[in-house]
Amino acid sequence: MKEIAKALSQAQGKFPSIPKNKTAKLPGGREYKYADIHDVLKAVIPVLSECKLSLIQSLEEVEGKSWLVSTLLHESGQKIENRIPVMVTGPMLKGGGYGQVSMQSVGTALTYSRRYGASALLGVQSDEDTDGTEGRSTEPRVPDEYKNTLIMDAMVRLKKFPDFEKEIKAKMSLDNLTPQQYIRMMTKLIKLEIDS
Repeated sequence: MKEIAKALSQAQGKFPSIPKNKTAKLPGGREYKYADIHDVLKAVIPVLSECKLSLIQSLEEVEGKSWLVSTLLHESGQKIENRIPVMVTGPMLKGGGYGQVSMQSVGTALTYSRRYGASALLGVQSDEDTDGTEGRSTEPRVPDEYKNTLIMDAMVRLKKFPDFEKEIKAKMSLDNLTPQQYIRMMTKLIKLEIDS
C-alpha cells in the first residue's frame, strides 16, 4: 500500500477545487449545490494520470443487489476499492412486472453512485456539506436491504481505529445513516487504512 498511498497523497495535493455548478432541489424549498460526475472526473483524471493512478468504476451484483465498485489503481499494481450501493428508485415501467423501472431511473442511480464513489475514494468534496441541517434533512436514508451489509463492513473496519469509531458514534447514528454521511465516514476510514 506504500506506493499507492504516496501517489494518492500527491494527487490530493494537486486536485483543483471542483466547481459545484449544479443545484439539487429538495422538498420544503431547500436546495444545495453539487458537482456532477462529469465535473468531478474532469478535475481529477488529469491529476490521477500525472501521479500514475487510474480510476475504474464497474458494477457488481451481490445477492441480488447492485453495487458500484470504484477502484483506484497504481502503476505498481496496488489498488484501493470502495463499494457504493446503486439504489434505483423511480417510476415503474408501464405494463412492467415487479421491479421493472425505467432506464432513466437506473442511469440516475448509477450516476449518483459513481459521483459519491469517486469522491469518497479520492477524498474530494463534490457537494455542499449539509451536516448543519441534519435535524431537518430530507436526504434519502440508506435502504434497509443495503444497511446491514454497509454497517457490518463499516463496524469491522472501524474496530481497527477506536478513536475514529468513538468519534463516528458520537456524531451519527449508524442505524439512520444518510448516503452522504456514509461517504464521508468511509472517505476518512479509507485514509486511515492507507496511513496505517
